[in-house]
Amino acid sequence: MKVKYIFILLTILFISSSTICAQEIPHTPRYYIHRAEGYVSSNAWNTAKREIDAGLKEYPDDPDLRYLNGRYYFIIGDMKEARYNLVRATQINDLHFKAKRLLVDVEDKLQHYSSAICYINELLEFQPYDRDLWRRKIAFYRMLKNDVEADAALKRLHHIYPNDSVVLADVRRHNHENWDKVLKKSSLNEAAENLERWIDQDPMMREYYVELVGTYIKMGEYEKAIGAANRGLVHFPNDAELINKVVGIMTELGLYTQALAFAKSKNMSGNVYNNLLQEVAADARMHDPYEANGRLYLATHDRDALTYLINTSLTRGYYDDARFYIEEGMKLEGRTPGLLMKLYSLEKQSGNEKRCLRVLTELYEKNPEDEELLEAYADMMLQLSDYDFAAEQWNDAYEHLNRVLELMPDTDDSWPAVVSKQITVLGHLNRQEEAHNLFVESSERSPHNRRRFASAYEDFAGNRLKFLIDEERYDEALNEAQALLEVVPGSEVALRCLINMSQTLKRDDLFPQYAAMGYEAYPEVPYFVVKQALSLQQQGKNEEALAMLQPRDRSGEFMSPQLVAAYSGISHEWATQLLKNRMSELAMQVIDSALVHDASNKDLLYDKGIAYEYLKQFDKACEYQQRYYEPSNAEQWDYIRHIRYLGFKGFKNRVDATYTSAFYDSHAETLSSIAHLYSIASVSYARISPRNTYTGQISYKGIDGDPLEKESGGFGLEFMAQWEHEFNSKWSGMANAAVSTRFFNKFGLNVSASYSAPRGWTPSLRLGFRRTPSTYLYLGGDNFGLVAKDEFNLLLISPSVEKSWERIKVTANTDVTLLSSNLYYNIGLKGKLFVNNDNISSVSLITGFGSFPELSFFEQTALRNVSHTNAMVGFDVQYLCTRHICLGLTGSWNTCFNPYRLQDGSLSDSYRNIYSIALQFHLAF
Repeated sequence: MKVKYIFILLTILFISSSTICAQEIPHTPRYYIHRAEGYVSSNAWNTAKREIDAGLKEYPDDPDLRYLNGRYYFIIGDMKEARYNLVRATQINDLHFKAKRLLVDVEDKLQHYSSAICYINELLEFQPYDRDLWRRKIAFYRMLKNDVEADAALKRLHHIYPNDSVVLADVRRHNHENWDKVLKKSSLNEAAENLERWIDQDPMMREYYVELVGTYIKMGEYEKAIGAANRGLVHFPNDAELINKVVGIMTELGLYTQALAFAKSKNMSGNVYNNLLQEVAADARMHDPYEANGRLYLATHDRDALTYLINTSLTRGYYDDARFYIEEGMKLEGRTPGLLMKLYSLEKQSGNEKRCLRVLTELYEKNPEDEELLEAYADMMLQLSDYDFAAEQWNDAYEHLNRVLELMPDTDDSWPAVVSKQITVLGHLNRQEEAHNLFVESSERSPHNRRRFASAYEDFAGNRLKFLIDEERYDEALNEAQALLEVVPGSEVALRCLINMSQTLKRDDLFPQYAAMGYEAYPEVPYFVVKQALSLQQQGKNEEALAMLQPRDRSGEFMSPQLVAAYSGISHEWATQLLKNRMSELAMQVIDSALVHDASNKDLLYDKGIAYEYLKQFDKACEYQQRYYEPSNAEQWDYIRHIRYLGFKGFKNRVDATYTSAFYDSHAETLSSIAHLYSIASVSYARISPRNTYTGQISYKGIDGDPLEKESGGFGLEFMAQWEHEFNSKWSGMANAAVSTRFFNKFGLNVSASYSAPRGWTPSLRLGFRRTPSTYLYLGGDNFGLVAKDEFNLLLISPSVEKSWERIKVTANTDVTLLSSNLYYNIGLKGKLFVNNDNISSVSLITGFGSFPELSFFEQTALRNVSHTNAMVGFDVQYLCTRHICLGLTGSWNTCFNPYRLQDGSLSDSYRNIYSIALQFHLAF
């Protein structure tokens, strides 16, 4: 009963220590910062402060923690402490811009404006175009009454952001504050200079132009006044005040003609304009021939006067007059070709397309042989078709283009363009058969323009394919793209669609075919290069795929970002597959090759961290995985556990301590000699290098005596040395040797080799030799009885195989033992479940049976029976507490043949249950 209580107590202590360890958090600055920022985002500053203080206790010189501490004090209003922590952060990291920005706010609160300006100047060295920093700097100069520096800074800011609305508002506000000083308390010359400068700064302030014009008028500088007004009218073209000032100055100078022209250009009206008209109207009428001929025609209907009036009204753009006089001519002469041409010219100039077309049609019908009219008529049809295109009136466009094709010979330079437009129109009308026939017919009539017609055919077919894809009618899109490729061999539009649809529909039978066709037709187009590379990748030809994407110019640089992205993507997927197949060295070569061209690719850099982990370079694995992977909130805990595991495995020194205690079903009157209660304590030290691990271990064993067997108890020591070596990423080996004083094997030797095969398989083979301590040996069968006490040689061969999945590992092994010229066996099975993402924390179940006991149990107990079937079940629990500490608990229940002596000296055939429990402590540093 005492032993059972001890066992229960040890179990409770183990579980408690595991819970305490589980609560520890990796002591890294990033961890504290991440937790503190999480609380800050929810405005839980007091909780955040506890995380910050915990971090500063371990990392007092971390600038980010100092910044967060300063930010906390700023929030609660303790500017002195805030300033101290923020200054400390900038002393540690002079480029901590967040800290410097917050220092500006602190100095502002403390009214230390000069200090705030100093920090702003430091920030502007690296962020010279930060508008808000400049504005704060100007404001601080104003606070210090230093208007000279403030004005200079404002001028500089306006130069940087000439069109920024906020900056312009600052300039206007400053100018408004100085308005009276500039305009009323300075000379006219100074006022003009300041207004000119203000206009340069802010050309959209109308008041500046009005004041500047008035100032120049007061100075007698009329030309400058007109120039200033015209500058204002560029931005304010309908400003009545500026227009009236220009007209007034010109009138004052007697420039009536110029004034009238200016007034007309500005659509001027009102009294000023009416007075101006009255002054020039009489003279204009007296000297204008057009007015004189008009009066003559009205009086005499003179035909020469009418001809002059028609030509002059058209020239001057008097369209109403021209229409009136042309109609007068047709009344006198009829609709002659000459007058129809005049009418056509009028309708064309006035932009009346329908009337223009009617007149032109009439002209063409009267003179069908006139090439000029034919060309003009065709041009009109084409122009109308352009309008139809813009309005998407496809039926009208078809009619107009069809009329052009009827009139225009195929030798005309414009004929290919018209055909191409008609193909496009038929495509919009979904008249695909007609478009196809027009394409074929036109290609036969003009073979050298086939590529041009094909381009138009591709355009309409491409629009059709895009419509089908948008509607998710992928099968139809695939079929129509195949038809397009037959009509236009090598069509880029068709090939792109066929490749995309093959991927979308997962047609692995078509994708390689079309990818190869696209690459053959367009070997320099990145899209087709990438798709061919992906096709080769799907066929398992990763090396060929990457070779296609290598630098394609003499400078050694990629010609397209698409090639870089594809090279990185294929390298990432291939490396991932290689790592799954445990080909980590080749995976590392693939990753490094891709990083040459894409050095900042986080996926590749993280892959490199995984490769380092497979290569058992855990320190580098930890560095890369921690730096280049950003876990989601759901992944955060697993990520921390895995980084903790890499840190644990990355240490070069390891100390392991184990305490094992065994006991049996106690029946005092029938105690067996093989059922001794024993305890074993072991301590080992290992030195770990990239490929070699050297271990030394000392074990102490205490065992009770057995009065029935007349054996005394006592203790023994065992000394063991071990060497493990990684030959490469697949092969590894181990050799160890042990000697002891008593109760252990007098001498032991083991060598083993393992091979990491693809798909998570790991076969292993172990060979061993043991020299047992002096002991009795019970045999069964015909030899049942006790063999004389002696030392025995034991030879061992132990093949095993292991299969790993993501979080499950299963191991099967067989121990074949040669002892006293007899062969024995034991078959074992172990299943392990990793409960965390750290490859250490796990729960394992173990079982085994055979004519020979499980090997470690035999070595610990010196079990003397090897003839009957023995069986065992057990468990193993491991938990990684911190980056330095791991705890373990192992238990077993062995049921073995256990003969014991009766009072008459004979042997009894009996089985016993033997239990063992082991506590483990692992320290890495």
